[in-house]
This record gives sequence, structure tokens and C-alpha cells, in this order.
Amino acid sequence: ESARSTRPPRAQALGSMAAWSWLDDDHRWKPYDGAVAASIETAFADASHAMVDVHLSRRSTHSSSHVISFEDMMQYNRGTQRGRPIRREAPATPADGVWEWQDADGSWKPYDSSACGQLATAQRAGRQGTLVHAGRWAYWIDLARSTQVNTSTNTGRPIRQGGAGPSASAGARDQFPWQLTFVPTAGGSLDLATLTGWAQLVPGQWEAGATDPVMFSELGEDGEAVVRLPCHTDTISCTFNVSTLEAAFQSKSTCPVCGTAYGLPGPQPAGTMAAHLERFDCDGHPGVGTIEIDYNFPAGVQLPQHPNAGMPYSGTRRKAYVPHDEEGQRAVRLLAAAFQQGMAFRVGKSVTTGRDDTVIWSIHQKTRTDGGPTVHGYPDAGYLQRLQSECAAANVKGALTI
Repeated sequence: ESARSTRPPRAQALGSMAAWSWLDDDHRWKPYDGAVAASIETAFADASHAMVDVHLSRRSTHSSSHVISFEDMMQYNRGTQRGRPIRREAPATPADGVWEWQDADGSWKPYDSSACGQLATAQRAGRQGTLVHAGRWAYWIDLARSTQVNTSTNTGRPIRQGGAGPSASAGARDQFPWQLTFVPTAGGSLDLATLTGWAQLVPGQWEAGATDPVMFSELGEDGEAVVRLPCHTDTISCTFNVSTLEAAFQSKSTCPVCGTAYGLPGPQPAGTMAAHLERFDCDGHPGVGTIEIDYNFPAGVQLPQHPNAGMPYSGTRRKAYVPHDEEGQRAVRLLAAAFQQGMAFRVGKSVTTGRDDTVIWSIHQKTRTDGGPTVHGYPDAGYLQRLQSECAAANVKGALTI
């Protein structure tokens, strides 16, 4: 039995979504394809999910073939019950900080970058702990008690979390430069059932003659699948023909009736975000230097989640600035989270040039170090609070806790 997905291979990371892998019979880690990895990552980022169903075969389109257990980081075949270890593989970002474990001699040793990313994601999700693989060993990391336990030897060690800011033990300058890459996948390739948690209904589970609240066609017309989102209530019907939601989620990650947000990748096109330190200051923040952020979005062809699918769009390069202090570090973490989740930029019409089908800002950023807020510069005492509110409104995960 092989756990390899039969879907065409895609990028290891789906935008903000981390890569996930499973251990094969030869003890080699094999990556899940992008859509499956996205489903696993979305569930892992929500502590209410101890497990998540995944589809690893085209022959199983309506029922899951495997289940992922986050308690023991295993993949189980529903038919044979065979289990395989899984692991999360993605380098840590500035938002994740530095995580360390204490050796027997009292010194603190850093976890590798992937482990730091997994621990930070589990903590943001509200999980009590998570299992981390390191070589031939597996360690249960108890986030509530700040301990690490070797699952084979039961040896326990303290752990601690550093940060990405100036007060971090590793030092902020050691965190730069860095670069993130966003690789989108066409919305039609996403496993929406897993990402949204919708339930597929059978005839009799909706009222006879009930209509789709968006298209106003009869539910189940011509044998179409009918699905119900978790936000459905007796007062507000969020039950749809499946094609309605597939179309709606191409452009927005919210329920088209009640507006409940779901953890879908945003409409950002492919690009990179890089950050490095400069010695000049932002006005109002003397003596701390500046974090300069470089965005690069090459030209490409629009995907279904973009305004004109199949048409070309023009790329762009942009710079943004934040002060290299505690406030600026929080701003960078917010912007990195928005970028990784596909929310920082989009394809649309430029207000500045009037040009259609080009990459434009989705989140307001500072493009000058001086001049004040009227020209998108500094000083601006309220910028961080506005940025946090804007990211929260855009459904950026963790916007209110970063």
C-alpha cells in the first residue's frame, strides 16, 4: 500500500501553507502534493482539529481514503488501518521566533528552522503540544509545560521560546536578511471540503423545493451535490449547490451568505518578500535603523482566483519600510503573515497608473521613511494599530495575537 497522492505534483508550499511529508517503506520522507498539504496545514492551525480526513486517491472523491492524526503525527489508511509517520517541513519565519531546548550541561540549543515553525504554528493554534521528528528520534513538545520528552527514552528537557524582536536572545540582527516565497495554486485544486469543513448532504436533509441562496436554483437540481457550511443556522441558510461554493471561493474566502471567514489561501499572485537592515532611520524612530522590505512579483497568467482568469497580468517591484524597534518588528511579523497567507497583494487596477490586470497592494504599507501618513511615510504613531486592524479585517490568521 502506498500513501503517495495520485494528483499531479504541485509546489511543496501552497502560499502560506507549509509542506508536509510522510515516511515511506524505505524510511524516506515523501512530500504530499500542494492541495493535500494545504488541507493538513489548515487543520493543524486550528486546535479544534485533532484529526483531518484527506483524499489521496482519485478513486475516493466523496469519502476520505486516509486520516491524519495530529496527536501522534501519523497518517492512517482507513481501509487497512496502516499508519505512517508524518512531519511538517517549512522553514521558520520572522513571525515564529527562535525556539530552544536545554542540554544536560545547562546550555540552550536551538531547534532547527522547521521545528521552530511547527512549534510556533501549534502555539498560535492553541494546541497543548505537538510531536517533532529529529533524526531517528521523536519528541513530544508540551507547550503548556515548556518541556520536551523523548518518546523512546522518556527523557525530559526544558524548552523556551525566544522572539524575532530586539529583545530576543538570538539578537534581531541575526534574523536578517531573510526571504519568503509565495506560490499560489489554482483554487479549483483545493480540497474545499477539508479546508471549510462543509458537510455533503443527502436528499431529505434539506427541505423539498429549497433553493440555493445565491443562484436561486433548486438544491440538488440535476443531481448536483448539496453541501452545508459549518456557519449554517436555522435562521440563516448556508446550504448550497456545490458549484456555487466552488465559484464563490475562487475570489473570496468567506461564506457568500453570512460572511464567515474560512482559512483559504488569498488571491495574491506568485512572488517573494525579502527583508534586510539599513542604517538610516524612519522619522520618529531615531537611532534604531530601518527594516527595508523588498517585494518582487513577476508577470504571469491569472488563475481562477484572480479577476480575469487566463489573461496575463503585469508584475511589479515594491519597497516598504518599518523601524527596527519593537513596534517595527511586530509590523514585520504582521506583514510576513499576510504575505504567507496570500493577503498582502492582489491582481487588480492600479489607482496610481489606472492600469488594469497588474499587481497592487491589498494591505497598506509604508513606502517612505519621512513625510508623514499623508504620503505613506513616517512619523505615524497609529500605523501599527491600523495595520493590525487591517490584517484582521482581511482574515489574516493571528493578526490580533502577533
